[in-house]
Amino acid sequence: MRIILASASPRRKKLLEDEGIEFEVMPSSADESLVNDNDPAKLVQRLAELKASGIAEKSDDAIIIGADTVVFLDGILGKPKDMAHARQMLSMLSSREHSVFTGVCVINSRTKEKRTDYAETRVKFKHLAHDEIKRLAGPDSLGYAGAYAIQHQPFLIEKVTGSYTNVVGLPMEKLREMLKGLDSTRSKPAHPKPCLQ
Repeated sequence: MRIILASASPRRKKLLEDEGIEFEVMPSSADESLVNDNDPAKLVQRLAELKASGIAEKSDDAIIIGADTVVFLDGILGKPKDMAHARQMLSMLSSREHSVFTGVCVINSRTKEKRTDYAETRVKFKHLAHDEIKRLAGPDSLGYAGAYAIQHQPFLIEKVTGSYTNVVGLPMEKLREMLKGLDSTRSKPAHPKPCLQ
């Protein structure tokens, strides 16, 4: 059965590729502004379900994976609106511990079975000086919840408690469990062994 990632995120795409999963990319066009919830765990699950459901309606025989990630510290932090907003977020995160929530929804479009869950990871930031925050809050930071990318900026992090891949954008441990029994385990070895003669 085909597997479809309902996301254009290159981070999620790479995580699935590293897992050796064969999949297609079909970004969701769902209107995320329709979903509003102050509870981060509920918000990311509702958004993940919205994304996956929209693609499942267009696909007759596939497993759809939808996901959404937010940072939570004194409220929900999504992607910054501009560089001033990015500087504000990084200033908030400096020297403090925050949570990263990712909601995941998988749907079998053939059987209509749907599974939705989330993961939470605690992340402790190092102290960031004003000049460092100004330097880090560049155009690239606008594409990430909380204005940072752990995979590209590990020097920002003092401690991670929980799933690292969750902070990147897709909790692979959680996803593996959710995919079990959904006819979605078609994969190829990430590092094929050479044939012996």
